[in-house]
Amino acid sequence: MHSLVPTLLATAALAGFAVAAPKEGQLTAMVWRSPPITCQGCPEAVGRLLSASSQKFNVIYVGPNEKVKVTPKTLSEVDLFAYGGGPDVAKAWNELKDVGSAIKDFVANGGHYLGICLGAYLADNKPGLGMLPDGVEVKSEKDQPGAQVTDDRDTVIQVNWTFQFDSKNSKQGQTISDRWVYFQEGASFAGLSNVTNSNQTIIVSRYSKTGNVAATLMPYRKGWVALSGIHPEASKSWYESAKVKNPDGIKFDIAFDLVNAAVGDSKGTPGKDPDDSMGTRLAQRPLGLLVTVVVAYLLI
Repeated sequence: MHSLVPTLLATAALAGFAVAAPKEGQLTAMVWRSPPITCQGCPEAVGRLLSASSQKFNVIYVGPNEKVKVTPKTLSEVDLFAYGGGPDVAKAWNELKDVGSAIKDFVANGGHYLGICLGAYLADNKPGLGMLPDGVEVKSEKDQPGAQVTDDRDTVIQVNWTFQFDSKNSKQGQTISDRWVYFQEGASFAGLSNVTNSNQTIIVSRYSKTGNVAATLMPYRKGWVALSGIHPEASKSWYESAKVKNPDGIKFDIAFDLVNAAVGDSKGTPGKDPDDSMGTRLAQRPLGLLVTVVVAYLLI
């Protein structure tokens, strides 16, 4: 599943630009990027996380305006498809639905799906890819009884995270409690108590205040689906843009653990924390969206 080189080089030749080939044995990830459906900086943050992870993914951005398109052929030659944050589930699905069957088949045949925030909502059935077990629903955590955050502002929230693999400061199976992480109208996952024992579904994280599931790993036929309602990939620029402080500091240990869980193993040790070299995320408030549009217009 690592032979995307011929397709990419052919695409590059037609487009007149060079594409870096993955190293032998290197995992390859597709990351969906389509502003403003995906928020500014969100796909790049996921891409930086994957590149900096212990797997050191070769990252390819795909979408309607990207050189590489999502097709059964290109998907067959990668290991993971990732979808990060964005402001509107309905608009995102309207854009993604034409390739939805290809993505779903990719996972069903042994691929891996990583959905963070909006990407987690898109794994659901209404609307979405339909990769969740019967009885499992994706809900908005802010609307749940006792929620720590009850509006759609960019902020932080507390979670309890159970490490799926050893990290620098935590051991496999260890749970850290009340960790502050970036959050913006993130998902929670209901109905998992009915399926965790029957189909290998794993509850990776819960929201500290409600106990609702914040991150999960579940099988879909021959493949795996890793979903997170929180933004563990959020970098310094996110906090600065939203004028939010993290009481625990900005850490990436649970972000790397999420990637390890998504692909099922941990090879080597994580590299340096992702930086902001590929762009800053704007807070997903109306003003932030207006700034995104104005900046895009000025760059045309």
